Amino acid sequence: MKRNFLLVLLAVLCLVGNAQLLWRVSGNGLKEPSYIFGTHHFAPVNVIDTLKGFSTALQSSCAVVCEIEADSMKSPQATQLMMRFMAAPPDSSLSKILSPAQYAKVDSVVSNYLGAYGVKLSQMEGVKPVVISTQLVALQCAKVTPNRKPDEQLDVEIQARAKQEGKLIIGLETVAYQANLVFNSPIKEQAHDLLEACQKDEEFAHEVDEINKAYLAQDLAKVEETMLEDIDGSQAERVLYGRNRTWADELPAIMAKQPVLVAVGAGHLPGTKGLIALLRKAGYKLEPVNNNQ
Repeated sequence: MKRNFLLVLLAVLCLVGNAQLLWRVSGNGLKEPSYIFGTHHFAPVNVIDTLKGFSTALQSSCAVVCEIEADSMKSPQATQLMMRFMAAPPDSSLSKILSPAQYAKVDSVVSNYLGAYGVKLSQMEGVKPVVISTQLVALQCAKVTPNRKPDEQLDVEIQARAKQEGKLIIGLETVAYQANLVFNSPIKEQAHDLLEACQKDEEFAHEVDEINKAYLAQDLAKVEETMLEDIDGSQAERVLYGRNRTWADELPAIMAKQPVLVAVGAGHLPGTKGLIALLRKAGYKLEPVNNNQ
């Protein structure tokens, strides 16, 4: 279940040394500081209005660097690409890879969340299990965050505000890369994660609630404790650490050209393999930005 949630978020939230979401990057020849901000897909977008340092970070930056440019997801080409990645192989539809009892369990939970929209599990036979999981996770999160608008996402809001101010948006990854990351894990693994999410529906909803509260309190140690206990090393390497190394190699050239605000999943910041440690190792000074700064 946690493994699937990691893929849905694309960046698990975890421990940052001083439990801060916003960091200033300076030194190593930078003429002006840049900033790194940890996002969370299911946080309310107004969280950035509660961080006084965030406004300064955005205003002083010439560009926003993000995991993927939101507008790149809207093209017909991107839609077609996503549909290809989401399609299940003919021999791997959900009814063929789950037992009748397992299928009935998934059907029951999906009906609970999607039945009001006239959607049945039988209508989703042509898609991979992770596609169903992403829909389920979004609805499970909506259940415990009723005041959050489902069409609002923090990273998209940051990009929108930057564009309103005429700032450049720089995506670190392509639609194809992220589609492959989310939808191309082994089908049996996807089915296992979907079944587990359904079997532990109430537990998962409680877990999401705890994660959201911890994020808003900037208590990322608690988020790490809640979310990472069942994530194995290979999964963390594929979804977090390998991407961190790639970004840490790309960011120096971007920051040398202009001051930027890097807005990526908060889970990419912490630990010895996180962006903070990697950029420090490269010679940069990274400091947490407190709300009173």
